[in-house]
Amino acid sequence: MFAQRIARSARYLRIFIGLLGIFSLFLMFTLASLYHQQNLLLDQLASIKQSKANATISQVQKQITSFNQDLANTLALSRGTDWSALLIELSTITPASIALDDLSLQSLPAGTNALARGKAQTRQDLISYEKALRSSPYITSLLSPLANYEKDKNLTFQITLTLNMRRFLNH
Repeated sequence: MFAQRIARSARYLRIFIGLLGIFSLFLMFTLASLYHQQNLLLDQLASIKQSKANATISQVQKQITSFNQDLANTLALSRGTDWSALLIELSTITPASIALDDLSLQSLPAGTNALARGKAQTRQDLISYEKALRSSPYITSLLSPLANYEKDKNLTFQITLTLNMRRFLNH
């Protein structure tokens, strides 16, 4: 009886050890799979970080390029040019019924343009202002879109002026 108990216990022990071995193999394969997935995810994370860094670098490069272009345009516009003459002329011909909100300059291969944005009390005030601008020796041409004339009163306008650069050169 004692021998049978020992034999039965030995058999249960072998079954337990076999199950423990199978469980250990299952656990080992599961851990290996998880380790492999972790490495894949870490590689993907590194790739995402690198692409974000590249995107950030690209974005900074675009900002630097834009800044350099703005600086070059500013230098080109200011080199040898007396802009106070234009400002004095504009202040002289701009009536009280016209409010200039913005005057920006742009250097183009074909010449230098100014973009004037503002408000006019009436359509007739805007028409009179454009006539005064056309007669200025500092302006060679003017472009005023039809959208400037949509309303009779309280107009918002945008006018592109082509400047006569020979008038601005310092001697």
